[in-house]
Amino acid sequence: MAAQDPSFFVRRADPDDIDTINAMFERTFEDEQAIEAFAQFHAADRGNLKQPLFRQKFFVSLVETCFMSVTVEDEESNIVGFSLLDDTPLQLNAVENAGTDWESWFQETYNLPEVDNTNSLWFSCCLMEPESAIMAEILRTTFSTMHELQHLLVFVPAGVTEEATSVL
Repeated sequence: MAAQDPSFFVRRADPDDIDTINAMFERTFEDEQAIEAFAQFHAADRGNLKQPLFRQKFFVSLVETCFMSVTVEDEESNIVGFSLLDDTPLQLNAVENAGTDWESWFQETYNLPEVDNTNSLWFSCCLMEPESAIMAEILRTTFSTMHELQHLLVFVPAGVTEEATSVL
């Protein structure tokens, strides 16, 4: 008898999920190098990410301000994934006077006129258990509920190494 693929339920994230998301962060980012990579990637203060109360406030603020926040549950209603999508890269919010105009530098760098703020969202945060089907479900749900969406983008800051991205 073949093993059955797990099924997942994707729903809008809410502040009640934060304790579980915080626990997922603690399991995933146990050592200093991993926390440093997460902090640099998400334009967050490393010291604050090490303190559960500040980390909780960080996640709550993202859930409340991002364009789309989703939580993925398994068949037993356990949270196994969490993703935040926004209309501008999170890192731009951390740069003074950067604003939200990402299209100018994006076009100068990549010259892809078909990618713009009407059909694209940026990953602001993504935490999940190591199961590829979870990401597949996030992608399937996101694209099926937002028909105008054509691109999901990831901003990788210049100083983040390939090794650091492997722990993210």
